[in-house]
Amino acid sequence: MNRRHASQIYCEACGTAITAEARDARYCLECDRYVCAGCWSAPSARCRECSVQRMAGEAPRRGGSASLRTARRADRRLREATRGAVNLAAGMEPPGGDARIEHACLTLKAASSQQVGVRALGRLTGARAAQAGALGDRIRRHALAASATLARADAALTGTEIRGTPFATAAVPIANPDDAALREHYGAELHGFALLLTLGDQSAAARLTADALKAGALRAVERRHPERTAAWLRQFVLREASQPTLHSGAIAPPGGRAALHALRVDASAFAALSALNMRERAAIVSTTIERLPPPDVATIVGLDGARLERLLREGLRRAMSAGAAERRPGPDGPIVRRTREIATRVLA
Repeated sequence: MNRRHASQIYCEACGTAITAEARDARYCLECDRYVCAGCWSAPSARCRECSVQRMAGEAPRRGGSASLRTARRADRRLREATRGAVNLAAGMEPPGGDARIEHACLTLKAASSQQVGVRALGRLTGARAAQAGALGDRIRRHALAASATLARADAALTGTEIRGTPFATAAVPIANPDDAALREHYGAELHGFALLLTLGDQSAAARLTADALKAGALRAVERRHPERTAAWLRQFVLREASQPTLHSGAIAPPGGRAALHALRVDASAFAALSALNMRERAAIVSTTIERLPPPDVATIVGLDGARLERLLREGLRRAMSAGAAERRPGPDGPIVRRTREIATRVLA
């Protein structure tokens, strides 16, 4: 089934046909609806109907109370997304009858809830911020639970296994993180990113990961947008990996292929990654494998808009050509399958 067609939904406000993906659909935390961009109020981060109702029918509220209320609602929506994903993973029929659509919607719901919850808590100051620490911990746990459960549901729907893969939706940022806290929440996936970026250079990947986590802890106060922590750490890794003093990544290091085999990188995927320069590799890994949103990818590689599209298009074309030359008989591995899906959409 064509995945883009399978994820088609309709705006619950105006009925316009959209796709259940972040670039086409929006999720409103207040009314639990999926709407199109035209029915969305970006300044208030909710659908236009909820935005108008709040402005017209409610008295002004203190910012701290409103932010706490929003964060609690985000936490509740994350738990709802997890329950829905559990049902999908168990093979239960979703309300609409199409499991792929339901999975796409739940993924959007979890991502939106996580982002809104983090922003709401970030607006708190002083005593309110300290009191909300437990709520922040709950949001973090529930976001990770939603991510893991959605990954299991996706594996169940596609008939693949996810054991051994280090990739998942980026964890919810934590307030005032230190080196140990960053390592706990970002270390495994950041190390996987560094390994792919350096084509399996284990010593370089370990050093890059450690340096990025240390720098991230030291610069925590300087970061104005904590929801971009995962992207900032990868940007650091890419910048340091591109230095001439480190392995350039242009040629695979000895033992690199074996190191990446643990990440389920087969010969075709290894050839595809080897055909790219460092920046292209970072863009394609963060897009096709880690599934980070476009703003994060733009932060990592330092490009956005048409320039980022061109980088992805040219890199995917070269990667798919190199991967096809190394393809062995039999089914593609998970990384090649995911890259092929993205390439089909981008190169269309």
